[in-house]
Amino acid sequence: PAHAPSASCGAPVGARALPQDLQPRALGVDAMTNAHTALVRAIQGELGALPGVLVLANNQGTARFMNPRTEREYTVRLGLGPGTPDLLLILAPYGRLLGLECKTGTGRPTPEQKQCHSVWASFGAHVVVVHTVAEAREALRCAQARGAS
Repeated sequence: PAHAPSASCGAPVGARALPQDLQPRALGVDAMTNAHTALVRAIQGELGALPGVLVLANNQGTARFMNPRTEREYTVRLGLGPGTPDLLLILAPYGRLLGLECKTGTGRPTPEQKQCHSVWASFGAHVVVVHTVAEAREALRCAQARGAS
C-alpha cells in the first residue's frame, strides 16, 4: 500500500475533520474519471510499496463549502495548481523528484500540463506521462538511474 502521511509530512497531529455542514459537496464522476482514478491508485499502491520511494497524490480540483454562519458558499482550489502531475515521487537517498502524469486510453497532456512539466524539468525534476503501471515502473527505474549518475 501507499505510504500514509506521518505527523511530520502530512496532517498535523490532532487535526480535526471539518464539521458536517462544511464538508465538500459530492460531485458526479464519469467513466473516464473512474478509469483515471483506478490507474492513479494502482500506480500509487505498487510504487508506494517499494523501499526508498515516497508517493504523494496531487489531488486536483475544487471543493465547494457553505459557511453556516453567513450562509455564503465559497470554492477552494485543491492540489498544487494547474498542469501539475498526478503523482509526485520522492526518491531516496538524494530526494530526487519524479512527477507522473497519469493518462488513460489515448490521453495526452494538455498544453498547460506540457508547460508545467517543462518548467519542472528545467529545475531537475523528472516528469513522465504514463498510461500503465508498467510505464510508471519504467519511469521510476529511469529516474533512479538518473539520480545515481
